[in-house]
Amino acid sequence: MSSAQDVDVTSGSAPLAVRHGGDRSGPALLWLHGYTMDSSLWQQIWQLMPRWHHVAVDLPGHGDSAPIPPGLSLDALADTVAGVAADHQARHCVALCFGSCVALQWAIRHPESVDQLSIAAPTLGGVLAEPEAAARYKQLAMLKRFAGPGEQMAGLWMSSPPNIFRGVSRYPEAAERVRQVLTRHRWDELVSGAMGRLTGSVQTPEMLGGIRTPLQVIVGTEDLDSMLVNAATLQAAVGTATVHRLDGVGHLPPIEVPTTVAPLLGAFFGFPGDAAAE
Repeated sequence: MSSAQDVDVTSGSAPLAVRHGGDRSGPALLWLHGYTMDSSLWQQIWQLMPRWHHVAVDLPGHGDSAPIPPGLSLDALADTVAGVAADHQARHCVALCFGSCVALQWAIRHPESVDQLSIAAPTLGGVLAEPEAAARYKQLAMLKRFAGPGEQMAGLWMSSPPNIFRGVSRYPEAAERVRQVLTRHRWDELVSGAMGRLTGSVQTPEMLGGIRTPLQVIVGTEDLDSMLVNAATLQAAVGTATVHRLDGVGHLPPIEVPTTVAPLLGAFFGFPGDAAAE
């Protein structure tokens, strides 16, 4: 998946692989991917933001990172991510789906260490999965038992409902990149239940209301209903939040429509001379 030249590993409660891109002399921008994905999926949007030093984490159990350790909490994971950000002087963050849940917890626990936060497909801890998604998880657990990771599990996960990948399926090249990443995913969390413990940590409106970091929320109008509700919750709870609703876009805006999302990021982060901000 990666080369020794662009990935390193940081220590902490959950050792994480970190991928680099862009201009290492530029300001650092931390990236957190979604569930079952990894940091390799950011490459296309990075090309539209060449002046940044992109620092992308593989979350525990994903990509080149170690499996999710027993008992890992959302607080501990947020602390580890905050440590990675500090190590690379990254005070700005882009996060997608489950990564947004982690990023919000980072902003709650360490507000002094993050200057700006942009999240897409906003995911809140403690919000129950939609019935279609819960049913798919059970099917995936059975398939892992009998077939193991690989093409079959990737195909099942990308099928609808739930409509997680319906949006990206309109873009064949992007969909194939996603499929390749999902084919590599190990799915250990389906046996250990570790993801359930992480996403079950409730992020209440009161907790979210304590966020003072400028917050940009990007959500596709064709995303899951829960993501649209989460966007509204954040808009109501976080005084600094600005919500962008993208018509005709699904669950993965930065991957589906990077040429639309990159200018939004450029304008939000305001890096002078960045092509995305022009």
